[in-house]
Amino acid sequence: MPKQLKLESDFNRYITFSQPINIFLQGEKIGSNVLIESHNDETLTDESGTHYVKSACVFMSVR
Repeated sequence: MPKQLKLESDFNRYITFSQPINIFLQGEKIGSNVLIESHNDETLTDESGTHYVKSACVFMSVR
């Protein structure tokens, strides 16, 4: 069952174990099987360099 990533430790775990996530913006999926390159308090950056604003997006585990 998919889980929402909210905490810093959630994002760090997905980086460490190279686990993909899905990203939603206003209920629309804007990223599938995305691997997180880095994150800070405000943004998440994927492996292709795309930046996502944490306060605007919902980040979900793939499984």
